[in-house]
Amino acid sequence: MFKIRATDGVRVLDDPSEEQLHDLLADMNLSCNIVIVERLGSNPVSDYGDFIQVMLNADPNYGSFLVEYREGGPTAHFQTTVLRESDWDSVLDYGFERVVWVDL
Repeated sequence: MFKIRATDGVRVLDDPSEEQLHDLLADMNLSCNIVIVERLGSNPVSDYGDFIQVMLNADPNYGSFLVEYREGGPTAHFQTTVLRESDWDSVLDYGFERVVWVDL
């Protein structure tokens, strides 16, 4: 069984629940702007690990999320940008909800 570890650079959570992952993502701000979720022990015979990471960027207007995913080595490393769709102080942002859906 794989073990999951999530961190925002300050907090480290082993085998986090969906709610804990959501909270890590929701707490991102421009000072603490990255969350990494990795599957430990996923590739025991290689130097590469499987992960998803999300970085919050302060792009013009509402900002964006850079989402990266790797399952295996460098040839299996993908990324996309998801635009935020609301003001920074808004309670609901559909861009954020898409990021949460991918990460969970």
